[in-house]
Amino acid sequence: MAARFITTAFASGAALLLLVCLIVGKCARFRVEDRVQVILAKTACIAMIIGLILYVLQFVVAFSGHMPDHQESLANLFFAPEGHSGIAPFMWAAVVFSLVGIALGLPAFRREAKIVPLAPVLLIAACWLDKGLASSLGEFMPNSFGWISDYVVPFNEIAVICGVYAIGLLMMSLLYKVVFSVVKASPESPAGQTKE
Repeated sequence: MAARFITTAFASGAALLLLVCLIVGKCARFRVEDRVQVILAKTACIAMIIGLILYVLQFVVAFSGHMPDHQESLANLFFAPEGHSGIAPFMWAAVVFSLVGIALGLPAFRREAKIVPLAPVLLIAACWLDKGLASSLGEFMPNSFGWISDYVVPFNEIAVICGVYAIGLLMMSLLYKVVFSVVKASPESPAGQTKE
């Protein structure tokens, strides 16, 4: 599971950088080379493919190795037990987002300007659903007593999550403001050239 978390972190990190490059290129008229965007898209897609392969291997190990605890945990993740709402819809959404994000990251779709931003958004959403919501909660169900409890995210946790994202976006925007002012001050830099 740790290896899967690391590979999906690579996927979501590269997807987030690609999304930032696209936004900066559109809003700030800052030229980001196509080569950089292609490398980020390849990194995100390859890392997500490896993450999905590791997920399949997790199923193979649990079910071929006859590990009942792991089997029950994975079954709770993907198939909600009777009488429980479960987090299975979120896991299936993460799988679908991953597959569609990988497909949209393929070279045939990377040429379409309207489709390109959708791939990193889907990959980031897939990683967030998988790591942030489904796996962190579902891996602990059933608990040590064999009970399965439905979990509803309270408003306090949603507020904390929104606050963390807001602070991260504030820090990122401040750092980009510094970077843009430095790059604009040195016009001989190739990165300082803007689209006309």
